[in-house]
Amino acid sequence: MELTHGETALIDRLRLGQTQGEAGYRFGVTMENYREKELDTGICKSPHVFPLQPHEQCLLYRRRAGKNHTEVAKEIGCSKKKISRMENGIVPCDDLLKYWEGDE
Repeated sequence: MELTHGETALIDRLRLGQTQGEAGYRFGVTMENYREKELDTGICKSPHVFPLQPHEQCLLYRRRAGKNHTEVAKEIGCSKKKISRMENGIVPCDDLLKYWEGDE
């Protein structure tokens, strides 16, 4: 999966457990400028992220599809809390990954 600069910044921030304000401080920009970076509308240096974990791929698939947890949960037949837990790597995300990638 190829990532946009904004997706790379998002994954890096989430791996470090930072808020957008904290990540902005780390890169020497305001929280607003950093937020724009994650939305791919602003410019700031993108960090390098290592290969994506399956739960991170699921987060990006949902983000790219423009869906929220509630919509995906309804389509899969589980709770939105479970979708969130899968995307955060708290519980296995095999079902969610299968939903996004199909039975390839």
